[in-house]
Amino acid sequence: MANAVKGEVSLEAGGETYRLAYTTNAMCELEDATGEPLGKIVEQLGDDANPPGVKTLRLLLWGALIEHQEDMTIKQAGRICDDIGMSAVGDVIGKALQAAFPDAASSGKTQASKSK
Repeated sequence: MANAVKGEVSLEAGGETYRLAYTTNAMCELEDATGEPLGKIVEQLGDDANPPGVKTLRLLLWGALIEHQEDMTIKQAGRICDDIGMSAVGDVIGKALQAAFPDAASSGKTQASKSK
């Protein structure tokens, strides 16, 4: 079960319940995988003119899953995307980012986007 105090959110997919969290380790893994600071990646989520691609959404989902499912692969994250749909993936990523940066979410910016 997800612990909101720790910045976790839950996701149900394929009969499983997953915990998502953008921990320090998860954010570093995402930056390593993309070669970009997390703030730059997150900025794409709110850019209607240049929204993130499917590959980016799948990677963001994977990053949020790996803290609690250390053996999660990017392909497994893709299967979760297929199961719940990309719109739901975007929603759960947004919730996980808000949980990770609650003070910044209320001001419209995440710490990640401030630190670029």
